Amino acid sequence: MSRQTIVVVSLLALLMLGSMNSRILGQGGPLFVDISDRALGEARLTHAGPSVDFFPCQPNPFPQPGPPLSLLGGVVIADFNGDGWNDIFVTNGQGSPNVLYLNNADGVPTFREVAQAAGVADPDSEAVAAVAGDVDNDGDMDLYVSNVGLPPGLPNPEVCPPVEGLNRLFINLGNDEDGVPRFVDMAAEVGAAGHGFTRSQSPSLVDFDNDGDVDIFVAAHHPVVIPFFPSDSPMYPPRPPFALNLLLRNNLRETGQLSFTDASDLLRNETSGTVGRNGQPIFDSRITYDGVWIDYDGDGDPDLIEANELGELGVYRNNGDGPFTYVTPALGLNDVLSSRGIAPGDVNGDGNIDFFVTSIGLFAAQAVPTFTNPRHGLYLSDGRGGLTDVAAAVGVANPPVDGDETGDSGWGAVMFDYDNDGDLDLFFVGNWFPAGFGIVEPFDFPTGGHTNHAHLFENLGTDEQGNPILRDRLATADQRAAAGIDNPFDARGVAVGDLDGDGFQDIVIVNVSGFATQGTCCTFNPIASYTGQIVIYKNSGNTHRTLIIRLRGSASSRDGLGARVTVVTDRGTQVREARAGEGHYSQSSPELEFGLGEAQRVQRIEVQWPSGRRQVVDGFSLTRQVTRMEIREP
Repeated sequence: MSRQTIVVVSLLALLMLGSMNSRILGQGGPLFVDISDRALGEARLTHAGPSVDFFPCQPNPFPQPGPPLSLLGGVVIADFNGDGWNDIFVTNGQGSPNVLYLNNADGVPTFREVAQAAGVADPDSEAVAAVAGDVDNDGDMDLYVSNVGLPPGLPNPEVCPPVEGLNRLFINLGNDEDGVPRFVDMAAEVGAAGHGFTRSQSPSLVDFDNDGDVDIFVAAHHPVVIPFFPSDSPMYPPRPPFALNLLLRNNLRETGQLSFTDASDLLRNETSGTVGRNGQPIFDSRITYDGVWIDYDGDGDPDLIEANELGELGVYRNNGDGPFTYVTPALGLNDVLSSRGIAPGDVNGDGNIDFFVTSIGLFAAQAVPTFTNPRHGLYLSDGRGGLTDVAAAVGVANPPVDGDETGDSGWGAVMFDYDNDGDLDLFFVGNWFPAGFGIVEPFDFPTGGHTNHAHLFENLGTDEQGNPILRDRLATADQRAAAGIDNPFDARGVAVGDLDGDGFQDIVIVNVSGFATQGTCCTFNPIASYTGQIVIYKNSGNTHRTLIIRLRGSASSRDGLGARVTVVTDRGTQVREARAGEGHYSQSSPELEFGLGEAQRVQRIEVQWPSGRRQVVDGFSLTRQVTRMEIREP
């Protein structure tokens, strides 16, 4: 075990100190402020919505035309040009370019849009989601983007022609003279473009075999959705050629060249023997929106948690030296949740990584009554492989909106310490196409026009059972006004990160465009269009201190993916894991941010690297509100 101190306080922290001491943030005003127009100006994105509409591609009983449902709208927060400030990437529909907002490093924050110059606009693709990380271990942020495809042979071929839908791996070549990162797509060249003709959904980066290379997982969704049948029903066409989830192993260190091989059989041939539709492996029998990698069982390697539409939550336990084990039935999690997004984090402060899962919700199930057990889930890990759902007990299973007890429909979610008091809070967005999304005309929606304005559950500690005590700050109109967050639109991706350098994490939401509908299952007739935009909520902050850590691996991947960091202060202990991809279509800043409250001293920092190395960083006094560190693997 090595013991060393590596504390690098950035110039940014020193510059911020004077302004921080001159004001007390967050007092006398809302918790967050919508700065979208000021930050983005004329470059503010109005999302195009879907161009590949899969409802007309479905067999009966769906009427034609059906409503266009946006299964896209992802956002990534990361520092793409290496200047120390977080930038923003947003996916967009076919015919409309993706956007890359570079931070102007002015602390406001303001941004400039550079996707075309950077080579990531890709307007001919239907981009769903994205994830960023140092895939080639050369010191800068690369970008993987998943795209929609449709296979040949669908119903209504005149409106559902095949769409190849290959994914992109944009490798970062460094900055030009204007500080704009230059990217080149190498997905096809290195074997990372995916199957093609599939509805790729959320990608995530992971070093699943702990060899120091960054591997890629891509969730995939059927090109058709039939609400009457669960995802293992024989009514679904077999796949291939339909959607296939994908695990790609990076061979960089083994061969010296960036290349990927398909390692999906490690999940397809999992050791439990569980089979899904038509006797196919369970891995090929899911309609997967999201895949998040966390070490939920505490054994040192990342496990896969899948959010599946119309089916059970997927939990694949990493055995470290061979095929995974599908443990959903053994954990008692094979009730139907119809889940969408996964937000991991140690929500009850016991040192184990838990996760929250959004679902279609009881609200949407009123329109589609064949959904069973439609609720959000909050799964606490015991650190030994056990999971307990406490969502109902803590009030997040179907949280009310404006007194309506039917709950809501969720999509993107994140756990983050918005008030920097030392525990993780929960934020999630949602909505579903029959709802109306803020349209004020008196249409008779099947559920009364109910909308999810988003939820911000503040963490108030734990009860006697060790469950988190969570209080919704957005449950009523008055609360939303006090919090400064009111987003009654069709929201998909959400990510958090410090955009203005003040040590508090800001929120970025992608709202998509589409049509509100009227009717009951399954006659969702379009009646009014709505428009979605990107929204940036600036965190007003407070006087709490912050520690922000960036990891630099050596034997482990350069981003330290899978590393577990423990910070011990005079006020308590916190744990974070380094990951890339979470919460539905999106990725929050890869920086590890620890809210320290009123702590005066960091006693020590422990890093458990994926390589197996354990590192201890010596303690230090907290003399600044924001302390930034880079910790290098010994």
